[in-house]
Amino acid sequence: MEAFAPVSAARATLSLGAVLGASLIAPQVYARLTALGALHPAATGGFRPADAALVLGARVWEDGRPSLFLRQRVEAGVALYERGVVARLVMTGAGHNREGLDETEAMVRTALEPRRACRRYRP
Repeated sequence: MEAFAPVSAARATLSLGAVLGASLIAPQVYARLTALGALHPAATGGFRPADAALVLGARVWEDGRPSLFLRQRVEAGVALYERGVVARLVMTGAGHNREGLDETEAMVRTALEPRRACRRYRP
């Protein structure tokens, strides 16, 4: 008599997939639960003054325009700076992405745009 019943390959694959899926999702769930109630838009007043804000880079399109995600990050940093919450913005990103574009240059250009042009993303 065998101690263990044979497990089908499909069942083993499903089990492995479930474990891998859970291990990929767990950090995201943890981050969201621990930050619950601590996240607020840059326009709210829930921030303490700081010496600087770190603005992380993101995609820059081939024509040099920042992606929506990058534009929103820069706009949030600029809003904090303009409200006097931070004294400076530290912008970081790829010096040369896969298209050879400089993320930080696009970020600085976006931050220096007139505010009326910066507030609305235009594809």
